[in-house]
Amino acid sequence: MNPKRILFSMAAGLFVFLSAPSCQRDQNCCGKDSTLVTSLEVANYYQDRRLTSSHIEISYTNDGHLLKFQEDFTRYNETLHESHRTFLSVFDYSGRQCVKTRVEEDGQYAQTYLFNADGTLSEIISEKGESTMFSYANGQLVSMDNIRYVWNQGNIVSIQRADETFPVEYYDVPNPFLGGVDWVIDIGTLLPGDPFGYGFAGKQNANLIKSVKVGENEYQWSYEFDGKGRIKHYKQSFYEKDDSAPLIQEVTLRYCD
Repeated sequence: MNPKRILFSMAAGLFVFLSAPSCQRDQNCCGKDSTLVTSLEVANYYQDRRLTSSHIEISYTNDGHLLKFQEDFTRYNETLHESHRTFLSVFDYSGRQCVKTRVEEDGQYAQTYLFNADGTLSEIISEKGESTMFSYANGQLVSMDNIRYVWNQGNIVSIQRADETFPVEYYDVPNPFLGGVDWVIDIGTLLPGDPFGYGFAGKQNANLIKSVKVGENEYQWSYEFDGKGRIKHYKQSFYEKDDSAPLIQEVTLRYCD
């Protein structure tokens, strides 16, 4: 098994229009939304060996929209030697366009996001000029380039790409992020609610995801909740055919209140 395997390589993203000034966790930025996540602790394991870990700090505008986030990332090799990197993403808005700039040690990388009049994402233009297009029906995402999404009872029940179909199963538990903030993909991949981590799907899905099958492989999710019914911790397990041990990702969420 390749421990670097990720959920999918269908790179996409999402965020909503934001406005300055910003607020941090200890400021009164929650408003009526108690699901604003201000930090994440992420760890990936294989056969009880830690592969990577991340601490992510998130800041918002006073309206409770995402403004920037910073990830302190650590990778461990088999001798437990550590290598560290820091990633910072910031956002610049103008009308129905936003430029997300990712700041790394070797430079800055920008993606441009274009929005429809209703605030849904219409196009992403990568730093290399490559375009990803999105389309909707009844307010639900139905395609991302050549990828198709099938909905039933408020959830994405299958994802289709070329001649492949990936069925999705959900718990009979409401998605606490439903109707809340949208997320850029960097954070969306760590928040439950949609099959492949895309924040725009996670905001819309009615229930919490339980599993998704990818050929003969499968992803499974389990959750722990706090006293307000919010997710305080979840575990994602990836089971690959002919491998006796899953690749585990554990995420702890901290909220603004």
